[in-house]
Amino acid sequence: MKHGVRRALVVFGLLFAGSVSATEEELLGTLRNIPGVTNVRKDASTLWIGVTLSALGTPPKERAQEIADYVSKTYKGHVGKGICVRVYYGNENQLARSCSY
Repeated sequence: MKHGVRRALVVFGLLFAGSVSATEEELLGTLRNIPGVTNVRKDASTLWIGVTLSALGTPPKERAQEIADYVSKTYKGHVGKGICVRVYYGNENQLARSCSY
């Protein structure tokens, strides 16, 4: 993963590490501000994260899986609800999926 995306994800986790809980909107807002993230949307059970391939680095599927795993665990830990995270690029070409229940 390129340093910018890795650093942003670490900051994402650290922002919420000290809080007992965070609102869903706080977490989604933080994700939207990470460089390389092009879109964040949530439906009833899935959080969709659009990214640029250039921000992921190589190999992109492995980097996307790291993001999906990290975000699903962070979301579950702070919002207190299970979620499936799907990381995609372009026209919803899925790179990775991770669920925390």
